[in-house]
Amino acid sequence: MRFLAPVTCCKAAKELFQNSLCGREHDYSDDKAQKMWERRKRMKGKMRYHKGLAALLALTLSFPIVPEIQTRAAEESETEHTTLEELETLETEDTTWEALEDFETDDLAEEPMETEPETQEPETEETTEQQTIPGTWTHTGDGWHYLDGTDIRAYMDGDIIRLCGTGDFPDVDYWKLYERPWHSSSAQHLIIDSSITSIGAYAFYKCPNIKYITIATSTFINNKNAFEGIDISPVFRIVDEKVQTRMYGTIPYTSLDSIQAFAQSSAMGACYILDDNRKATAFQESTNPTIGNVYSAKNTKAPWNKLSKNANGRKATPICKLSPLTPDPTLKVSAQRLYPGTACYEAYAAFIEDYTFATTFNIMVEKEEQPVKETADELDYILTIPKAYRRAGRSFRLLAIGDGEVYIYDDLDSYDDRMTFRTKKPTTAYALVYK
Repeated sequence: MRFLAPVTCCKAAKELFQNSLCGREHDYSDDKAQKMWERRKRMKGKMRYHKGLAALLALTLSFPIVPEIQTRAAEESETEHTTLEELETLETEDTTWEALEDFETDDLAEEPMETEPETQEPETEETTEQQTIPGTWTHTGDGWHYLDGTDIRAYMDGDIIRLCGTGDFPDVDYWKLYERPWHSSSAQHLIIDSSITSIGAYAFYKCPNIKYITIATSTFINNKNAFEGIDISPVFRIVDEKVQTRMYGTIPYTSLDSIQAFAQSSAMGACYILDDNRKATAFQESTNPTIGNVYSAKNTKAPWNKLSKNANGRKATPICKLSPLTPDPTLKVSAQRLYPGTACYEAYAAFIEDYTFATTFNIMVEKEEQPVKETADELDYILTIPKAYRRAGRSFRLLAIGDGEVYIYDDLDSYDDRMTFRTKKPTTAYALVYK
């Protein structure tokens, strides 16, 4: 049976009885009008009847066990019908509107005014089989913990936490962090198997003893807060495995991208150790400014053990400037090559057309140390193309997101190592695409 909202029910009643409710005079000059008026009076009576019945039903459902005083009153009652005053009292209670949601206005018009009360069926207690609550852990002993409803399990032994199994490790409820097996663990070493495809939000949030993390390039970090609040200056050992790819339209986003995005925004003084020098260099230079404290595992001196003396990275290279054709000495232009949020990829994918995605930038234009959202006139800007995307005859374009809109800027020059674009709204996020 369809449920009506209380307001809808009131409106239906008004439409059915508006003349009588307004107290208007009626013209009974013809038989048709007379019949209609009599029918409305009957319907009004039926409406009042069903309001009372519905109210009683609602009260019964609200209190499955009838108080003793009500039972005794029913047995000793000398009248078989509820008085008009009692009905009016019931009609004013909120439970009446809840019960009225069970009735269609058409049913009220067609059902006879006098009906035998329906026989009330014996109340039964509903029982359901116990179901597994997602996100709960089962501890079977010997250090093993199993995440119910998944193939994820954790092994905890002394100073080591090992997350293994297959599939995505889901987001953790912020209000139930204490349910994580390692929530109060003193273990310093965390090993995440390469078969774990992703790490969800708050997975190891505020676990201050975790300092050494092993994670594969095949594992997505879905949210940077997964490792917030661990030990100061943690060490991430990033093991090379086949990367996984998520597609946003035609734009690929890899598990390695997600780790680099985490590293670019990390403010906890972490360092990152990759398999060799080549991989370490590529990882560090994936952003501008470069990622800090990146090393090769083949470095026998283990510089990561003395970061205060061996820190590296965090170098910014100028990659954007005003064109000399439209100079403005009052403006300061800077740009960063950074990973955006995944929502940006979805927006870019909708406007990329037949171009191929390359990378993303944030461009900032300032005047007197304040960001400039829009300039008085269109100005030309020159953006340096990263070496990895330079090809003879390649055509570039910028997709810009700002104020809820996407702007498309075509290359105004013919150089392979840079592109020139013109805009009045320079301070925003951009995607570089080519064909």
